[in-house]
Amino acid sequence: MMSAEEAREKAFHNLEVAKRGYDPRSEVQVSHYRNEVKHGVPTFREEAERVIELKSSSWKHAKLMGRKWRSTFERYVFPVIGDIPVDRITRQDIKAILEPKWVSKNAAMREALQRVSEIFKVAMAEDHVNHNPASNEILKILPRLNGERKHHKALPHEQVAEAVRKIRNNESYPGTKLCLEFLILTSVRSVEAREVEWRDVDMEKGIWTVPAGKMKAKEEHRVPLSEPVLSVLKKAKKIELTERKTGLVFPAQNGRVMHSSILTKLLKKEGIDSTVHGFRTSFSTWANEKNYNPDAIEACLAHTTPGVRGAYMRGEFFEQRREIMQAWSDYIVPAYNKNHSRRKVELSKHSE
Repeated sequence: MMSAEEAREKAFHNLEVAKRGYDPRSEVQVSHYRNEVKHGVPTFREEAERVIELKSSSWKHAKLMGRKWRSTFERYVFPVIGDIPVDRITRQDIKAILEPKWVSKNAAMREALQRVSEIFKVAMAEDHVNHNPASNEILKILPRLNGERKHHKALPHEQVAEAVRKIRNNESYPGTKLCLEFLILTSVRSVEAREVEWRDVDMEKGIWTVPAGKMKAKEEHRVPLSEPVLSVLKKAKKIELTERKTGLVFPAQNGRVMHSSILTKLLKKEGIDSTVHGFRTSFSTWANEKNYNPDAIEACLAHTTPGVRGAYMRGEFFEQRREIMQAWSDYIVPAYNKNHSRRKVELSKHSE
């Protein structure tokens, strides 16, 4: 039988293991934890193996997916960076993996890039590294394919307020305009904005709870609603967009879920040089320039982080996210209101 002192020591050890993002119930993860404590930062190979084990619990076909990830790493990645500590791997190292076969085996290389990026996202959450050398920025230094779109077009954040002004003044169906403004101010994905339902919105608390089934990561996500966002929702309620009783906040004119192309057409009609998804990039750039907590920014964008750290992020950063999203809305909407007021004054002077 374990003594009380031994039990306390084991509990303390398990807590330390969990704090570093490892599962104390897994012998493999505990082994990696001990290796990290002994040697410091893990190699890419060690980190990749641990992330695969972490992800296996959420994969429908865990063994098959595990084999696919390991095959990608063994074939393309480990020969180049497998034995390098993750904090010493640079963007040029990632380029060395991808560039030789970027054109001839583009699909395989893109898959490798995505999987390598996932490893670094976890390494960032564990404070092993402070940046992701496999982020989409690397596409800028890789050979360009014919007809390839490098990334989602996005406006500089300084131009987003003007985009909102154009959207508001457009003659399109009110539901389309309100949905797009709601999306910009909350920085959610297109489908999440188009499918929002009144039953998931708490106007008094200023919280929109997106059910797990509607999220890309299949996890419930709470979105803090700023004052300008609540104003958009009140407008939607006032003009009775939901008179067809579908429960949707921003239904299409036929009462069903709005198609993504409708939002895209509105942007094109107003000459706004951004994709719908690109406004998430505009927000991310602004938030990082403002030096907000990177973990909180990722949580605002509903980017998931596996393990203990991920669970902490989803719960603990809500109030920080509320502060960030209110600041983003204040940055966009007052900028529009100020410009709008200035134009009204100028028009008034000309009419005198």
